[in-house]
Amino acid sequence: MRIKLTLALGALSLGWLAGPVMAGDPPHAPAAGGYAAAPAYAMPSAPCGDAGHDCGCQQGGAFGDVGFYWLWPTFGSRPAYTVNTGAFNNERATTNASATQDFNYDSDIAPRFTVGYACTDSLGVRFRGWWYDDSATASVRRGDVAGGTFLNISGAGLFLADPGSSLSLHDNVNVSAWDLEGFKTFGCDWARVLFAGGVRYGTLKSRLDATSLDPLTTSVSNVRNSRDFEGFGPTAAYDVRAPLGGGLGLFHTLRLAFLYGHQEDFTNSFTFTPITGNSAFTHTSSERDGVRVEGEIEVGAEYNTDWNGSHFFVQGSFVGLVYTEVSFVGISVRAGITW
Repeated sequence: MRIKLTLALGALSLGWLAGPVMAGDPPHAPAAGGYAAAPAYAMPSAPCGDAGHDCGCQQGGAFGDVGFYWLWPTFGSRPAYTVNTGAFNNERATTNASATQDFNYDSDIAPRFTVGYACTDSLGVRFRGWWYDDSATASVRRGDVAGGTFLNISGAGLFLADPGSSLSLHDNVNVSAWDLEGFKTFGCDWARVLFAGGVRYGTLKSRLDATSLDPLTTSVSNVRNSRDFEGFGPTAAYDVRAPLGGGLGLFHTLRLAFLYGHQEDFTNSFTFTPITGNSAFTHTSSERDGVRVEGEIEVGAEYNTDWNGSHFFVQGSFVGLVYTEVSFVGISVRAGITW
């Protein structure tokens, strides 16, 4: 469903930005220092020689940009702990209420960059990447309960059985994507479309560490749940740019990646009871291969200018990143140069 929504939004944005071209609007001569479609490929749109609006003639050069995403993550499910309460009826426990507390992830900054080279025939190559690393914590303490009632608290496979026992949890999620792509640009000064394809190396890693303390038995328990995925696969993308004049313009980007990779899951559990000297350790693990689909969409505005033989741009946009286990919404800011 998330991937279908990404494709639908991309199709609508492409139709909107390409509207003037499809309607047959006549080309217009660029103003002095005119608009240059920069960010993904950073090729100035000035005509070459006497070619006028010969769109096959482009100025090439090396380009690069740096920036960041400001992202809010969304998980299908990221539970920290569960609290069950109830009462004893004829010595049978009946659960009256159950509540699950999820980890609360705040917004965080994710760096991004692009470097590449564009040839004068509108062909080019680029390497781009971004990475996200954030953590969240949660804790709960079991209090006393009245006679005839019960309280069960559990999280990460640990249970708080005695009054005063506590549970502390630390969750971490790390996502990264690294793309090597070739591209080709089509269009003229009033609209540009870039098509790109290549290969992606992507990772998604998560760690959950939990510690429980029981003052009655003096036992300490630690659990680590870990999931590591890394994979390779093809990417396909397009960028659409429509100038507004005065160096300002609108843009839209859509990218899909299909990663075939390997996933490893493991759980380590350790318990130590000082008053008895007893300890226990368990380890479980599993592995599997599979395919993941990742989608990225971006819609925003940019400003372009030329100075001292180089081309500069700044850009701001709304973004949506849809991955298998986590999705992000947020904004992006970046700046770059072609020389």
